[in-house]
Amino acid sequence: MKSHAKKWQQRIWGYSAGTIYYLLAIVLVVFSLGPVLILLFNSLKSDNELGSNPIGLPLQPLLSNYVNAWNQGNLGVTLLNSVIITTGTIIGIWIIAGLAAYALAHMDLPGEMPFFCTW
Repeated sequence: MKSHAKKWQQRIWGYSAGTIYYLLAIVLVVFSLGPVLILLFNSLKSDNELGSNPIGLPLQPLLSNYVNAWNQGNLGVTLLNSVIITTGTIIGIWIIAGLAAYALAHMDLPGEMPFFCTW
């Protein structure tokens, strides 16, 4: 049986397994963050620049795009609605979880030992 240290010293195509894993992780990060960066870059472009340069960096960043989106999309009201719904949901979960924890702590349930040992 190989030890943990020996496992990481294995070689793949002349590189250590740890190096291969890090390279794979970097490739996955690039593929994951690439579309997000393109979205961010495109949000700072004018319509004409977006048509002529859809993937590159914005030549003249326009922060006014965010102001226009906020006003046209009525994002102030939708943000407030999201905060209200999220706050109410979290408070409700806290109340229900607290009541359930109190009940489970004070009740004598048959077979409770294996159940609580797994959590």
